Amino acid sequence: MLEKICENCNIKFILPSLAKKYINRRFCGPLCSRRWAANNRSVSWKEKASLAKQGENNPMFGVSLKHPNSLANLARGYWAGKTMSIEHTQKISNKLMGRIVKEESIRKMIQTKIDKGIFWKPDDPQYLEFKKYRRKVYYWTAKNNLTLLGNYEKRGKLGHHLDHKYSITEGFKNNVPPKIIGSIHNLEFIDHKENCKKGIKCSITLKELYELFASVT
Repeated sequence: MLEKICENCNIKFILPSLAKKYINRRFCGPLCSRRWAANNRSVSWKEKASLAKQGENNPMFGVSLKHPNSLANLARGYWAGKTMSIEHTQKISNKLMGRIVKEESIRKMIQTKIDKGIFWKPDDPQYLEFKKYRRKVYYWTAKNNLTLLGNYEKRGKLGHHLDHKYSITEGFKNNVPPKIIGSIHNLEFIDHKENCKKGIKCSITLKELYELFASVT
């Protein structure tokens, strides 16, 4: 993990590793990057921007219109009615998908998760009940003051995730009231990698959860 301070807003942000691309990061996001750039324009850039506003007197006037992907051509519908071949479309789709997994492998993975009780089929009546239960848990979770939990300031997609110590799935299976699963005593912030590995596993027992909840009620 790498902690840095944004040069624009002076707020601390966390990066996942010490890789070169992260070490050179100066801003917490693209918005701060653009704001800093807008407030620190060089004189030469301002002169070019001024020249660009001169319309037909600008030596680059109309040049960009020759490119089919220019904003002006896209606005005029340059690509309207033009289609790519099926082979080219499939090639792009395969690249976006990354690693291609066989349909048989996907079915096996899904069936394994169903057998383990990780999730249910969409047409399973129990799945609909689980979705209702999960919404109730999220309702009670949102009522807590999460700033009281450790590592709250590190919360982020690549930082720390909010985790239910006794998982929502196990709570549903064991008929635990949503209010208890969503209570602050069942919440903690853990590293995003640890949270992904944890899945539906529980870091505390059901007995420990009830004891924690009963200690303050």
